[in-house]
Amino acid sequence: MNKTLIAAAASVVLFGCAQSGNTSSQAGENFLHYSCDAKMAFDADYSQQDKATVRVDGQDYALTQVPAGSGIRYILANEQGEGMDVDLHAKGDGARLQVGDTFFRNCVTEDFPQQQ
Repeated sequence: MNKTLIAAAASVVLFGCAQSGNTSSQAGENFLHYSCDAKMAFDADYSQQDKATVRVDGQDYALTQVPAGSGIRYILANEQGEGMDVDLHAKGDGARLQVGDTFFRNCVTEDFPQQQ
């Protein structure tokens, strides 16, 4: 019985260490690359629950998920109501993004996991 408890506790500790190591070492590996009209592109990371990070021209934007009629939608979480509008809407392998006055249209990723 004691050996079982010790083994279970060790497994939990090792699992926790492995998980915390993954978040920092693989942070850049979770981005999906989107190619859009007009030879525009951006990257998006959906790995955190209810959050997304969008990278445009080396600039990262931390977005928060909001209700969407279809697909998923994220906006810039800016409590002061100041700054640049950032709005990402994605469904399947497609997306559209607005960053300020710049619109990324008809974006598609080849990194999207395929359903089998």
